Amino acid sequence: MSRSYKKTKIFGNTSSSSDKLGKKINHHKFRQATRLAISTGKEPPYSLNAVYGVWDFPKDGKHYWRNAIKRDMVK
Repeated sequence: MSRSYKKTKIFGNTSSSSDKLGKKINHHKFRQATRLAISTGKEPPYSLNAVYGVWDFPKDGKHYWRNAIKRDMVK
Protein backbone atom coordinates (compact mmCIF):
# COMPACT_ATOMS: atom_id res chain seq x y z
CA MET A 1 0.00 0.00 0.00
CA SER A 2 2.33 2.69 -1.18
CA ARG A 3 -0.46 5.30 -1.37
CA SER A 4 -2.12 4.78 2.01
CA TYR A 5 -1.39 8.25 3.36
CA LYS A 6 -3.04 11.64 2.95
CA LYS A 7 -1.48 14.03 0.49
CA THR A 8 -3.03 17.20 1.95
CA LYS A 9 -3.03 18.36 5.56
CA ILE A 10 -6.83 18.81 5.74
CA PHE A 11 -8.71 17.12 8.59
CA GLY A 12 -12.32 17.03 9.83
CA ASN A 13 -13.34 19.05 12.92
CA THR A 14 -14.78 16.19 14.95
CA SER A 15 -14.23 12.88 16.64
CA SER A 16 -16.57 11.24 14.11
CA SER A 17 -14.71 9.35 11.40
CA SER A 18 -17.23 9.96 8.60
CA ASP A 19 -20.47 11.64 7.54
CA LYS A 20 -21.97 8.33 6.38
CA LEU A 21 -24.79 8.22 8.95
CA GLY A 22 -25.70 11.88 8.37
CA LYS A 23 -25.84 11.36 4.61
CA LYS A 24 -27.99 8.26 5.05
CA ILE A 25 -30.48 10.15 7.24
CA ASN A 26 -30.43 13.11 4.83
CA HIS A 27 -31.27 10.96 1.79
CA HIS A 28 -33.97 9.08 3.71
CA LYS A 29 -35.69 12.32 4.80
CA PHE A 30 -35.39 13.75 1.28
CA ARG A 31 -37.01 10.68 -0.31
CA GLN A 32 -39.72 10.67 2.36
CA ALA A 33 -40.51 14.38 1.83
CA THR A 34 -40.55 13.89 -1.96
CA ARG A 35 -42.97 10.95 -1.76
CA LEU A 36 -45.25 12.89 0.60
CA ALA A 37 -45.22 16.01 -1.58
CA ILE A 38 -45.99 14.06 -4.76
CA SER A 39 -48.83 12.13 -3.11
CA THR A 40 -50.45 15.35 -1.84
CA GLY A 41 -49.95 17.19 -5.14
CA LYS A 42 -47.42 19.72 -3.83
CA GLU A 43 -44.06 20.70 -5.25
CA PRO A 44 -41.30 18.31 -4.02
CA PRO A 45 -38.16 19.72 -2.39
CA TYR A 46 -35.56 20.77 -4.93
CA SER A 47 -32.40 19.97 -2.96
CA LEU A 48 -31.17 17.80 -0.12
CA ASN A 49 -30.45 20.87 2.01
CA ALA A 50 -34.13 21.88 1.93
CA VAL A 51 -34.96 18.91 4.19
CA TYR A 52 -31.88 18.28 6.34
CA GLY A 53 -29.35 21.03 7.05
CA VAL A 54 -25.62 20.72 6.57
CA TRP A 55 -25.15 21.75 10.22
CA ASP A 56 -26.90 18.56 11.36
CA PHE A 57 -24.13 16.30 10.03
CA PRO A 58 -21.71 14.62 12.49
CA LYS A 59 -18.68 16.48 11.11
CA ASP A 60 -18.45 20.25 11.40
CA GLY A 61 -16.34 21.08 8.39
CA LYS A 62 -12.62 20.78 7.82
CA HIS A 63 -9.45 22.66 8.63
CA TYR A 64 -5.88 22.83 7.38
CA TRP A 65 -3.30 21.57 9.89
CA ARG A 66 0.02 23.14 8.95
CA ASN A 67 2.15 21.25 11.53
CA ALA A 68 0.89 17.75 10.71
CA ILE A 69 3.63 15.14 10.72
CA LYS A 70 3.89 11.94 8.68
CA ARG A 71 2.20 9.88 11.44
CA ASP A 72 -0.88 12.18 11.29
CA MET A 73 -1.14 11.78 7.53
CA VAL A 74 -1.78 8.01 7.66
CA LYS A 75 -5.30 7.12 6.57
